[in-house]
Amino acid sequence: METTSDEIKSAQPGVISVITLLVFLVALSPIWGVSHFVQQDGSGHLYISYVMSRLVSGDEFFATAFSLNSLGVPNSIGHWVMTVLLGVFQPFVVSKVIATLTFLTIAVGVVFLRARTSRVGVDHQFVLFGSAIAFNSLWLAGGHNFIFGTSIFAFTIGAYFIWREQMTLLRVLFLALLLLLAFIGHIVSFGVLAGSILILALTTRREILAKTLLLTSFAFVPLIPVLFAYVGIGGSGEPLRPNWRHLEDFTSLTSWVKQLSSVDPFVLISRRSLPFLEIKSSYAVLAAPLIWIFGAVVLFLVATIRSIGFRGLFSYERRPFLLLTLIAVIFALFGPDDFGLLNGSILRERLLICSLILFVPLISLAPKTFARVPLTVALTFVVLFQTASMWDFAISADRDVPPFMEAKSALNEGDTVASVVIVQDNSKYHSIPLTQLNNYLGINRHVIVSDNYEIGHRLFPVVAKDIEEQRFVFDLTTSNIFYLNDPKFDFDATLSKLDRTLQRAGKRVDKLVLWGEHERVETVIRKWFDATPIFSNAQIRVFSAKRL
Repeated sequence: METTSDEIKSAQPGVISVITLLVFLVALSPIWGVSHFVQQDGSGHLYISYVMSRLVSGDEFFATAFSLNSLGVPNSIGHWVMTVLLGVFQPFVVSKVIATLTFLTIAVGVVFLRARTSRVGVDHQFVLFGSAIAFNSLWLAGGHNFIFGTSIFAFTIGAYFIWREQMTLLRVLFLALLLLLAFIGHIVSFGVLAGSILILALTTRREILAKTLLLTSFAFVPLIPVLFAYVGIGGSGEPLRPNWRHLEDFTSLTSWVKQLSSVDPFVLISRRSLPFLEIKSSYAVLAAPLIWIFGAVVLFLVATIRSIGFRGLFSYERRPFLLLTLIAVIFALFGPDDFGLLNGSILRERLLICSLILFVPLISLAPKTFARVPLTVALTFVVLFQTASMWDFAISADRDVPPFMEAKSALNEGDTVASVVIVQDNSKYHSIPLTQLNNYLGINRHVIVSDNYEIGHRLFPVVAKDIEEQRFVFDLTTSNIFYLNDPKFDFDATLSKLDRTLQRAGKRVDKLVLWGEHERVETVIRKWFDATPIFSNAQIRVFSAKRL
């Protein structure tokens, strides 16, 4: 890309390496600073990874209930990584390792993309920017597949940006491999990657356009059988239908304000809260990372225009990234939240993360620009604020693990276990690992965890052999969590659904783990499970099923 004489002097590899190490050590400290670092969906993914390892090993106990899904299913790369890790580490160590890997792959992916698309090296602002992007709510929740898929997207775009000028057979093979990995990562990040490669190929210099398009198309050929396998799964079972969850009236300005303000993938704690402080204030939104990241984007853009001029954004090398960024941002702001919850959710937040990554190659940052200091301040604030938020979250979640894991002693080999969790306060943390801690009770033993939401879907690497079991799990995992202080939560409807679901439990569930207390919930449980617990501590009780 075009550079100024000042820009060429900006790279200082030694200093950047030290800054990178320090930033990563600070950012990752909450993961390794507590005994148990657990992520909400990550717990379920970890259990399924354990089941995958047993199915691969030919374990008859799990093979009677589950089977591996088609290799053409997305949402699986993180599971396979954890399957390997479980062969080396204990489950709670794997949770820390996978959280570390997913954070680093996003941050390093941004740095790699910058290095591949800039002739002046990588400044520390991009290390901070990559870390700020890595601190997103999908990462916190344990969305390993999407995070790995998005990392592959960043690395592949960086590689293809150079390769497209001189495509060779070896590069076609590497591109095909990266596309396959991206596909089994996550369908959204794969879709953005495929579209990005198409735009980059179409905007190649005219004299090599035909060759670039032809060779690039060859890289997509190995995906054909995988896509057919994916179609053969039959999808999620829910029709594709766009849903605007926050847009009640397309003609209402208020609804559009709600739509635009609702897309925030960087909420780790409530925007009305601050780390370690028991306050709820609208003023806390001033510390919201999205605001500071948006400010950094504005500074990057102003500095870029001052460096290369407005027309520089439309140069040969920047033009495709400008187009891709605009498309992703427009969809993130105005597009639907999903196409049916069974087909995946949080679509706009995923696209906003991708748009920030696509924005990186647009930037031109001269060493003497006014923007360097405020950029460093803004992005450092984001990293430190999110690190503090993570410490707050990690300490809170860590407290719940030991009492929950004590329930393990009440389970026998061959049991099927489910849980009901009563959450007193869900207003602060975006992710609540407590709701899926039950999964750890089934790892490294012959225990089936029936309230693992993945088993209730078709688009994960393990599926239930019995379609009725799949439906039961889906109903159970949409009725076994109760939020007592959430005004939007429909307590009565959820309790009624739990009652109907437990009625169908029959021989499906041997033990039920109850976290918390609530008389109405316990009344429903006592209809289908023995009234006297076989295990209890201050927070948890375990009940055996009634055999009628």
